[in-house]
Amino acid sequence: MKELKRLRKARELQRHNLGLWLVLLYSVSTILTWVVTCLLCYRPVNLPTYYDPNSDFTREQYDSNDRWRKLTRVTSALIGSVTIPVTSAICAKAAVVYCQKHSNQHNQMLTMRQMLALADKGWSDIQILLDVMRPSTSRRTRSTLLILSALLCGVGIAIPTLQGALVQTVHVQVSTSDTFDNTNLGVQPNLQYLSAMRDSIDDYRKMVHAVTENTVSARLSNNQSHTWPPSRSNLTMASSESSTESQDSTGASFLASPFFTSSFPVGTDTGQSRVYALRLNSSLQCDSIEQPEFPASCGGSMPFETAYSNVDSSGSSLDSYSCSLFTFRLCFPSENTSSWYGTNLRQDVTEQFFLDFQYIHETSEDDAGDPWPAINPLTNFTRRCRSNTTLGYFELPNNWNNHSAGPLYEGCSNATLSCPELDVSMDENGLATSPSPFITSIFAIFGDDTFFKTLSVAKDTSDDFHELCSHWDPARPLENCDLLDYRPGMLARSLYDWLINFRSLDSITAALSFTMSLSNKAILNQDVTEFVGNDIYNPLGYGIMKPSMSPAAMIFLSFLISIQLIGLVSLALYAHSRPRWTESLDSFALIRLGAAMADDLPLVSAIEAFELTVLDETHGWVGDSGGSEEFRTLKIGGPEPLKEKERYRMIKAGSTLRMRAWDYDGLRRKSVIDVIGG
Repeated sequence: MKELKRLRKARELQRHNLGLWLVLLYSVSTILTWVVTCLLCYRPVNLPTYYDPNSDFTREQYDSNDRWRKLTRVTSALIGSVTIPVTSAICAKAAVVYCQKHSNQHNQMLTMRQMLALADKGWSDIQILLDVMRPSTSRRTRSTLLILSALLCGVGIAIPTLQGALVQTVHVQVSTSDTFDNTNLGVQPNLQYLSAMRDSIDDYRKMVHAVTENTVSARLSNNQSHTWPPSRSNLTMASSESSTESQDSTGASFLASPFFTSSFPVGTDTGQSRVYALRLNSSLQCDSIEQPEFPASCGGSMPFETAYSNVDSSGSSLDSYSCSLFTFRLCFPSENTSSWYGTNLRQDVTEQFFLDFQYIHETSEDDAGDPWPAINPLTNFTRRCRSNTTLGYFELPNNWNNHSAGPLYEGCSNATLSCPELDVSMDENGLATSPSPFITSIFAIFGDDTFFKTLSVAKDTSDDFHELCSHWDPARPLENCDLLDYRPGMLARSLYDWLINFRSLDSITAALSFTMSLSNKAILNQDVTEFVGNDIYNPLGYGIMKPSMSPAAMIFLSFLISIQLIGLVSLALYAHSRPRWTESLDSFALIRLGAAMADDLPLVSAIEAFELTVLDETHGWVGDSGGSEEFRTLKIGGPEPLKEKERYRMIKAGSTLRMRAWDYDGLRRKSVIDVIGG
């Protein structure tokens, strides 16, 4: 009776749960490790974000997060080392079910050679895999489960390798409540100040005068440190200098769409702080129009108009010695309204101005009888120029955007970045006299204290001529101006020669584009003592380590891990889907199979397996071969699938055959019968 109980306990057929528990443990560990790794790329485990503008977190909290990072490294290494053993174990258990008869249909194609390839764990055997890949032996060796298992092992090998290549560990600076070192990068004007700038006439005149002086003295390649090129990674001050010195000499490139002006020099980096900064970008287009299209009355409540003429109503020269008779008019329609509003939203301003030049005639000789140089009579022209200016915010380069300037934001959100605070009590329409870069440029070229204005009101005398020569041509020493041979009418001729340059669309576009780039810079770079601005800081912070990978790498690796885990879980469920005639295709199972094929596989001296055609002619599954009503028999290539709730002959020992009858599903024993045989 005790022997019978021992046999019952040792010989019961059942679904084995070890594979399921093994896959469950492996899958949970893999998922948790990968989820924590992905999470650490964007935020700490115990904190809401790496970016802490208010410095609410301590160093100890970040140190605690670093322990999570180290734990994921250890578990990732451990998972990588057990991946192949776990995968191979699950595939081996699935191979037992795969090598059982599945249905009564005769289309099951599995040979003994294919079964032995699975028993030899061919998915991890180089020789068997080579046989699978060779055309001459592939059909004899391969099976669906073998190929799927090999692919699953390949994915398991690839994942740790790709993780090592794509998941980097980077050093970042974070703000903490116990770190107080900051670098002040400067101050930018707030929108209230921009809206009220022209309300302070003196301040605005100073700015226009500065633009005028820079227009006269600056070269196009100079003073462009605040003109930002298109965003690119790792922009430094050195690279910004080379980029600004290589701009198009026409000046129009500074107003091309990708370029913009900021109150901070190109290459300013705020480190771990994420900060919005004001930016201005402008575009300009000039066209030729007919003279009747010039406005008869310059529109708007506050237009800017100026004109010059040395011709009287009869068409004669106002100066008896004037060499060139011409008229010039300029009209800039403008309203007494604000260009900028007190809002963080993007703002666009469109403006236009008109310019008209009419040549009457020229005198052939001066008052001394000397001939003037000939003038091209085709000099009449009328021009219209339109500008579009956009004011908004962009994110300064920092650790979080790969040290690249951000795009123009349609709106600034205080919830994510440090946006300048606005005075909510301010009228939404701003103040009525805020300037735009375009009208500032026109003032700088044609307004007070400009070359045009000075020459148009100057007396045509030798003293005035020499004084203007030294003032408007800084490259010419004063003594050289004194050596110039003055002739009456030269001031009018100088003004004529200057105005005639605006006949070329390229020249007028270049002049206005260059001046607008200077105006953009001047508007955003006022003296800090004259307004209330926003201080921008670069906190030195506290250095920590964090994993880093690109979104594409994260998606790709997540996909591979998903494929791996889905494959393992599917094989484990498949192996558990029905009771097995043996736990695995181990050596003991192969001995029993060999005994069943004793006549076909005699014990002879070494023989190559591939030479045995019997392995290709013998079925490789275990099926039901029939039997009595009480007991059925297992057989290699049995014609019927193993049946549930049927009893099978299982144990033979010496001259005594002990048989155990049980339900096929291993859940309910029916009876035990001892049969004495001889």
